[in-house]
Amino acid sequence: YREASNPSDARMLRSCGDPRQTDGSMTVAVVIVSVVAAAAVLGLTIRARGLARSARASDLARDEAMNLAAAARGERDARDAILSGLEDGVVLFDPDGSVVFQNHRAGRLLGGPADRA
Repeated sequence: YREASNPSDARMLRSCGDPRQTDGSMTVAVVIVSVVAAAAVLGLTIRARGLARSARASDLARDEAMNLAAAARGERDARDAILSGLEDGVVLFDPDGSVVFQNHRAGRLLGGPADRA
């Protein structure tokens, strides 16, 4: 169908052939478009599944990091409790030489604040 050439008949369309007749090339074009659309949908589905797997992996990694941090805090608290109970003065340094812990006895002996962490 094409638009009518007469401006007064602008709303009318004129036929360029019998629409009931199908051309072989038109059928091939429709099949090609259908195959391309199906491939696009399949590609998007595969990508969505991959993103879902990545999100689950990210959630698992975050949970594992949180568990490790909680375990490290628990170990530090246990260490501090043990070292705080000693009668001897104990001072712990990090690799840079900063004090990361000293018990009450060390604080009294060295004149600094006790139980720094």
